[in-house]
Amino acid sequence: MKKKINILVILGWLMISHKVFAQEIDFSELEKYINHEMTANQIPGLAIGVVKEGKIIYSKGFGITNAEGNPVTIDSPFVLASLTKSFTALAIMQLEAKGRLSGHDKVTDHLPFFRLKHTDYTDAITINHLLNHTSGIPRISSYKVNQKNLSLKEKVERLQDVEGTGKFNQFNYANDNYAILGLIIEATSQRSYENYIREHILSPLNMSSTFFNQEEAAAHNMARGHQLYFGFPVESGITYHRANIANGAMISSANNMCQYLLSLMSNDSISGNVLLTHQQKKQLFETPPADIYAKGWFINNRNGKKFLSHGGILSDYRNFIGFYPEEQLGFVVLINQNSLFLKNRIAQISENMLRFINGEETVNTSEQKLNMTYWIFISVSLVLGILLVVSIIRQLRSEKIYQLTSTELRKKKSSVLIHNILIPAVMIGWFWYMGNYLMISLHKSQPDMMIFFQAIFIHGILSGLISLYKIKQHPTVNKKL
Repeated sequence: MKKKINILVILGWLMISHKVFAQEIDFSELEKYINHEMTANQIPGLAIGVVKEGKIIYSKGFGITNAEGNPVTIDSPFVLASLTKSFTALAIMQLEAKGRLSGHDKVTDHLPFFRLKHTDYTDAITINHLLNHTSGIPRISSYKVNQKNLSLKEKVERLQDVEGTGKFNQFNYANDNYAILGLIIEATSQRSYENYIREHILSPLNMSSTFFNQEEAAAHNMARGHQLYFGFPVESGITYHRANIANGAMISSANNMCQYLLSLMSNDSISGNVLLTHQQKKQLFETPPADIYAKGWFINNRNGKKFLSHGGILSDYRNFIGFYPEEQLGFVVLINQNSLFLKNRIAQISENMLRFINGEETVNTSEQKLNMTYWIFISVSLVLGILLVVSIIRQLRSEKIYQLTSTELRKKKSSVLIHNILIPAVMIGWFWYMGNYLMISLHKSQPDMMIFFQAIFIHGILSGLISLYKIKQHPTVNKKL
């Protein structure tokens, strides 16, 4: 009788604890919040998933994937951006467990051709340095290489002119660290990066809606990236090249990323394959050497609990994944829009998602539909655009007579050439020269702002050409301009 009572007490406790947990997160309130933020921030589509103690307890898609209006589902693939890095790190750890490499190996042990600008410095870089972003490779180096149509090896080979910082114990986030790791995976496994990840991570986890190129993902209702053009979300059409496959170009869904999270927090083998040994997971969850980042994850303490996370930022996507290993609680947020002006508001969605699952009060960031700064920019752009067009029309119609001497005429020509043509042309040329980083970054992150600047430069050049034409037509002292 006593034994039966104890069993009933245990069952009752389990039922109560389950009910208490179910009340911890009010998903209806979460959905209201997400719908509000999507409207406020002009977000076309979003997908989220929450996992707890070996189960997906919530997952849902919101909004649309593309201009055709296809709905986002939990299986809609999004470009992961830097969420890719943890897959690359996981593959390196697997190869280390198999004895194919060691974190203490020098990069040149596996890639003999690898060189930075200084050979001595190059020879000191290890795999662990790459994993922890402590190699000293500068962050900007990726943007100084035109990566279109490059292979992974070609991208790494072009780092030979990059000058490192020489600081091996200092955290310095750089995508090239993980591009090099991707190539090491290929060299040690004798497989392409894609095939290794597919065989050793995706297939064991049955991650069937995870892809390595946009064409393949597009056939599975891929959430296409969007950017804001003067307040309206527009499909970007940006292509992410294979050169970035190991550091930011994998494509996956909320459902698949939940499966991935579950595998990282589980001590069980998956389909007979252990993705990471218990000891490796223990090492993964330890405080990293640089006190912030290790093996594809930012690691910190939140409310006294260890929290692993990573953001994923592209010109047209904004993602976040995070989990508490000890509580076996995690979540993922995938968004198919990003904006220079709204990036902090969009990022706040992930922060508030974290607050939701922790039972904390959320932060309201969208009192207004769009950031006031962005509204000012749109208004100024509209007014200035009208003024530029009007000024060109007035200049073409102008019949004003100027009384100028030959010296004054030469000065006027020089002034027009310098201020209206030379300076705008130099500015455009400078932008293109710096385009590997500055112009391309601005064009990709806020294309309407780039249009704004281009319109100003083009107006200056056009105005100058009109002035020069009228001066040429009226070479006398009394001339029409």
